[in-house]
Amino acid sequence: MKVMLFVVDNLYNQNTNNTKDYVENKYLASLYQNWNEMYIISKYEKFTESDLIKFQVCIIYIIIFILLYKKKS
Repeated sequence: MKVMLFVVDNLYNQNTNNTKDYVENKYLASLYQNWNEMYIISKYEKFTESDLIKFQVCIIYIIIFILLYKKKS
């Protein structure tokens, strides 16, 4: 998973085409990191309370990201 995050990080530097729906690279990398963390936690056989809290925080972050950038598209 870390390799994949490395591929997404610094994918592009700036909005060279003046795109309206531009998402900054750091937000895209953060979203991908949270998504991967959710995926890893979802594969656990047993969950601790802290695992469930991490999972919930990731879900909240992803929902906020979707709501913010859904308005742009």
